[in-house]
Amino acid sequence: VIGLMLGLVFYKQETDEKGIMNINGALFLILMNSCFGNMFSVINAFTIEQPIFLREHWNGMYRTDIYFLCKTIAEAPV
Repeated sequence: VIGLMLGLVFYKQETDEKGIMNINGALFLILMNSCFGNMFSVINAFTIEQPIFLREHWNGMYRTDIYFLCKTIAEAPV
């Protein structure tokens, strides 16, 4: 599906300044759309864990930077 969308972006596109700007705009839009789609799932995960994190942080169990570093490493695909 994404290949078809990209193919339609470049289909009969001129290689002048206007055509290149159109291609750049379309690629930016596709890239941002895919990034925001992935980002919303991460935002929801942190929102669910926020009360637990705040309680443990204020009890002095760990620092904020260590929490996010360990969470990122633990959830990294292997």
